[in-house]
Amino acid sequence: MPPEPQPRPISGVRFYVDEDILRIGYAMMWLRPDVVTCGVDALATTAFPRKIPDAEWIPRVAARGWVAITGNRKIRSNPLEAGVAVSCSARIMCFAGSAGNRTNWDKVSLLSRHWNAIENMIEREPAGPWWLAVSASGVNPQPYRT
Repeated sequence: MPPEPQPRPISGVRFYVDEDILRIGYAMMWLRPDVVTCGVDALATTAFPRKIPDAEWIPRVAARGWVAITGNRKIRSNPLEAGVAVSCSARIMCFAGSAGNRTNWDKVSLLSRHWNAIENMIEREPAGPWWLAVSASGVNPQPYRT
């Protein structure tokens, strides 16, 4: 496991990376001061411990106004998790299609390549709920299946 990034002020956080892509979360925390993942600093350790169920972290992330990044595309179609995401106006992005099977490096590269489109989505739809599929061809908003 790579060394954990240094804690950062929670007031500046904008993105939460789900534990299912923890190494990407660590990489993004090293690269961006506005990213946090589970179990890294005091708030994340308390409010977002490791192995926290999706139905618990989703509303906690949404309540803070953060955008979640996950590798778990089943959240969008799982009735319980999608229902929670919709009810709390969660903004979640996920690797779609074959992008979900790529290496961590490829996934970080995809995020970097499409980051302007991701920021545009956040600006256009600041309130949520929304699901953003990130793939090699770009970013595509998709409906939750509740």
